[in-house]
Amino acid sequence: MTSDNVNDFVGVPPGLVGPIAASIVRAANPHVTWAELDGHGYGVLEVRPPHPASKVRSFKVNAGVSRLVSA
Repeated sequence: MTSDNVNDFVGVPPGLVGPIAASIVRAANPHVTWAELDGHGYGVLEVRPPHPASKVRSFKVNAGVSRLVSA
């Protein structure tokens, strides 16, 4: 999973908002041990048994496009 970073949402160059926003995210969410909001990274989801898995929602993005096409 990936998305725009905080700078893309705010419309400022990298490094201006990300470090401050990351500190706020960590302060408001004690379970978050690391946050970096300037890059365009991705998240990894690991699902292990015995927890049952079911599809809740899916999204499609066309190759080379950074916006949602359909849900």
